[in-house]
Amino acid sequence: MAGKMKEQLSNSALKIKEKLLENVYNYCKKTVQKIFESYEHISKTIMTEPTNERELVATREFIKDTPNKVEQLSQELIDVYKHYCMLDDFSYKYQDVDIETFWFQKQWPLEISSSLTDGSYMIQNKEVTFMSKLD
Repeated sequence: MAGKMKEQLSNSALKIKEKLLENVYNYCKKTVQKIFESYEHISKTIMTEPTNERELVATREFIKDTPNKVEQLSQELIDVYKHYCMLDDFSYKYQDVDIETFWFQKQWPLEISSSLTDGSYMIQNKEVTFMSKLD
């Protein structure tokens, strides 16, 4: 009787552990996807050429706040890394494509930095263009 209860308890604990690990894995995948989409949005917004003064001001403000957004996304990626390390500790088998996607996100801050330089230059040129139209 006690042996059967121990076995049932062991099986239940194993199922709970597997479900927890699966939920952590899903959290990692979803968070990495969200980070990717955020970086894509940032890059696209910075590189979209403003067509009027209102868009110019909005883009300038967006560019000004971008380093804070990049830092926040980098911190989220560090959190995901810790979760992947935990999955490794439990020898959880995740798909290679998911970890590759995770590591791919590490290059975004450099790309965003480059886009910021290009975007700031574009904003300066647009300011000159809009100012000359006022004259």
